[in-house]
Amino acid sequence: MTSTPKRQSQRTRWSTLAVTVAGMALLAGCGGGKGTSQDDTGQPTMQTPDLPDRDTIYQTSTVADLVALGARKLTEGDFRSEIVGKRLRNSGDVDDGAHGPSEGWYWTIKPDGTSDSWSGKGTDDWSSPSVWTFEDGQYCRRAAGSNADYGCSTVYELNGVYRWSDSGDPDSLSNWSVEIGGWDAGALLYDGKTLTARNVAAMRLDFPEGTSNVIDPVEFSMRRTKDGEYVVMLDGLEHTFTRDQRKSWGLDANYIQEHDDDPDEHDMSVSFWSTSHEELDAGHSRGEHFAVFKAARDAEFHEHGTNPELQTFVVIGNPTLDFDFSRMNGVTATYQGGFAALELFTKSFDDFDWDSDDRLRLRSREGVTLTANFANSTISGNITGFRDEDADVPYGVTLTMPETAFSADGFSGDFAVSGGVVNAASYDASFWGPDANHVVGTIGVDDATTAGGKNYAGVGWFGVGKQE
Repeated sequence: MTSTPKRQSQRTRWSTLAVTVAGMALLAGCGGGKGTSQDDTGQPTMQTPDLPDRDTIYQTSTVADLVALGARKLTEGDFRSEIVGKRLRNSGDVDDGAHGPSEGWYWTIKPDGTSDSWSGKGTDDWSSPSVWTFEDGQYCRRAAGSNADYGCSTVYELNGVYRWSDSGDPDSLSNWSVEIGGWDAGALLYDGKTLTARNVAAMRLDFPEGTSNVIDPVEFSMRRTKDGEYVVMLDGLEHTFTRDQRKSWGLDANYIQEHDDDPDEHDMSVSFWSTSHEELDAGHSRGEHFAVFKAARDAEFHEHGTNPELQTFVVIGNPTLDFDFSRMNGVTATYQGGFAALELFTKSFDDFDWDSDDRLRLRSREGVTLTANFANSTISGNITGFRDEDADVPYGVTLTMPETAFSADGFSGDFAVSGGVVNAASYDASFWGPDANHVVGTIGVDDATTAGGKNYAGVGWFGVGKQE
């Protein structure tokens, strides 16, 4: 088949696809860490206007300068209530010239007087246990099982960042900047972290051929610059979205050419499904440990390139780590409510019409129920309550997740489907947050059929918070 689809402008298409942030309140959220405040809408705001920004705090090198900025010294009670038992992470990436940058470490200081730390730098992962006490207003450490003494440090907090005094020079600060590891995805982006998608659902829309189909996951990553630009990589194509390319619903680049001698023209769009520009500019994503985006490329220029249009749902953020799971051994948790979305496209067409039943948008609000058994590392449940977003009519489809083994790397498998419409679908999901606060993942729909006999393929996502 050779045809040209009836296309809305890319701006119109994506604004109609975007889900309002208010809808994401269906996911039981987890607020930001110590030092957060709230804006006029009640949302957490990581940056308090009258306090120094985190970069200034990271770069401060003496105790006197930090105190002059407004830092408070932690008492033993403060230390135990704010830090003990929490997952901590290093931030700031400051190199003191002697020890190298401190980025990439996590640890937990436990109530029983022990602590565990581990590196999170790719293939260099390793852990180190230690024991601790709080003496004369200072946090003191030594190696577990030996007499190696790491010394004592005074601990200070400013705007959610904790700094340690140098154990060998009490007037100076160590190069460690510490924050509560439960900070949300928006805070990580604000800090300049490159977040790579753990869960991806992908499909191709081939308009010249008149077909659509689900494909294997592709790579996606995102980084936010200090100027509020976004560096996005989708399936090998990288683009820096300037502030001029921001839209109310996300990001839009109508023309990308990788090299002057590259005959292929590209475009890329990223619609925000679980956060907004305003929230990310304030350094947070509403306290959620994850962020969901719908990313696409080659929507306008695919006829001139080698690939048809690519559409994806991707999940990035602050995942639950191995050590987090070890703290929940024996616990069974219920995840209830949440949200799910399916974007389905007819598998065969002559003249695709975005405003017709060539596209089917299904939504489930408060219809996700999952049970996770952390004793045997399995999860099961279902997603129900789907409705047609455009026609506002219910669909009886139920996606049932059979008992599935999970790990810190996530879990995946095939749904058992019932109730019509969806015939075959799969999931790829992860736990998010230091206490497995959320389960969020992507959905691939290989085959769906409406009552009228029309066949579809598509992608989607689901997310749900843990019941406390």
